[in-house]
Amino acid sequence: MQIDRKVEKVLTLIYTCLNSKMRYHNSGFTLIEILVVMVIVSIIMGIVVVQLPSSTTTVELKLESDRLVALLTMASDEAVIRGRELGFDIENDRYSFYEFREATEDWVAMEDAPYQARRVTEGIELLLKLEGRTALLETEGVIPPILLLSSGEVTPFDLTVYHSRDLESGYIISTDGFSGFSVEDRVQ
Repeated sequence: MQIDRKVEKVLTLIYTCLNSKMRYHNSGFTLIEILVVMVIVSIIMGIVVVQLPSSTTTVELKLESDRLVALLTMASDEAVIRGRELGFDIENDRYSFYEFREATEDWVAMEDAPYQARRVTEGIELLLKLEGRTALLETEGVIPPILLLSSGEVTPFDLTVYHSRDLESGYIISTDGFSGFSVEDRVQ
């Protein structure tokens, strides 16, 4: 009998402890706890929103760089396959491809897709360097600064694609003239 009473007391004690803890846990969150969580979430959202334009700019720069590499690669391949001499030039906020016409012995802007003249996205700037010097942008009526020859050779260059608000970041498209085009992150 004494064992039954001890067991009963232990069970009663356990039930009382559990019941009081359950009552405390079922009471919910306090207003202070909810406000603290809301402040923390607001701060995190503010940081994320501030960072969005920067990541959007990076995506735009990468997209423009990849587009340029794809167009230059296609033009270089086409020059070899069709035995044509092509050129590439940058004019302020746009870039153009040219074809050399032997009959008239001059460079003519290509108007057919995908080689038609294109504008870069607003805010994006292009800087062309040939053999370590910056190329002149005004070259109308003369040979384009970058030649894509039918022999497969390309004028060696570094083309920097960057955003006008952030001069340090961006991408550099380059070639040594023989081994294709590469894209490197400018920040590295």
